[in-house]
Amino acid sequence: MFTILKNIVLLLFLITFISCSSQDKKYIDSETIIDKSQNNSLYTSKVLDGLFEIKNGTYKDIGGTNYEKYSLLEIGIVNDKKNKSILSKNMRRYLLLFNRNILKDTLKIDEGFDYSIYHDNKNDKDRIYVGKYSSQTEYFQVLQVYKISQNIKIEKYNLSIDTFCPIPNDYISDDDSNYKFGIAKESKKQDAKIEANDYLLFQKELLYQFILNDINEKNILSVNARSKIEKVVHNYYNAKDFNTTEFHQRILNGATTNKKYVELLPIWLNSIQTLDLDDVIPHDDVPNWRYPYDEINSFKPVLLFYTDLADTDKTYSIPFYHMALYTSLVSWKKRKSFFEEIEQVKIKIKSEVIQD
Repeated sequence: MFTILKNIVLLLFLITFISCSSQDKKYIDSETIIDKSQNNSLYTSKVLDGLFEIKNGTYKDIGGTNYEKYSLLEIGIVNDKKNKSILSKNMRRYLLLFNRNILKDTLKIDEGFDYSIYHDNKNDKDRIYVGKYSSQTEYFQVLQVYKISQNIKIEKYNLSIDTFCPIPNDYISDDDSNYKFGIAKESKKQDAKIEANDYLLFQKELLYQFILNDINEKNILSVNARSKIEKVVHNYYNAKDFNTTEFHQRILNGATTNKKYVELLPIWLNSIQTLDLDDVIPHDDVPNWRYPYDEINSFKPVLLFYTDLADTDKTYSIPFYHMALYTSLVSWKKRKSFFEEIEQVKIKIKSEVIQD
């Protein structure tokens, strides 16, 4: 989850997504066979050292896709051999674009970012969408768009989505029915404040809707609260005018004069950010939405209302919001103990990853 500061950093990061920026150009448009000196799932390669201008680098094949006219190979640069079990998004990665054995182009994907590929070569609409995906809300915030041209090159494209944008590969599951994607939209009002990305705006709007539905500190630990949260989230993301200017104006109508909303907003955003464990949870290895929240004693009273959900149930964004609301509504002293417990769990997860 993002604070305002993180949103500014995100915008600064956009300038780093430059194809073929630092790699040795002598490999581009020439036959390139990657030599590998294997060490389990990791390997060294003199060719990749030269391509990425790295001395004695360690690499990991993350994935690959073959199409009619080209293929894409995703390679991660592993700074520490102990990192082989962490999320691929936490590595610096490159997409290598090949036409047979000819390396045509490369695209750098920085740490913490996700990407999605849409293939429609017949209509010249092959796209690479780069951005931030939240597994909690199943929303992919697109920050940069590239096209694969007819001459098989990766070219920067205008920031728009003119095709379907598939869910990033790291998060594909059997049920992606709640998956959403979009880009930041600027209001046409001259006096409107421009949000750095949709995600922060979504959290503000959801909080206001929770308050309007009378979810409060007295009823937060109840089945009724769960039902109201489910209703709000469902109606919000399934609105016909979702993520339009009219939608945002309607959803936040009256928010700035709502005393409860104004007081709770900074606490809510802080709780959302603290509860987001995407950067430490190896989701590709642990297909269980309860992990590691079921190891946090503070959240057990909330999780009792979700015993009917299967481990792999994709509606886990509902209990996530329930836990975040619960955290926001308790006293500051209790909330502090929640945060301390979460921090201890994060430290434990990181240590387990390194040991693997």
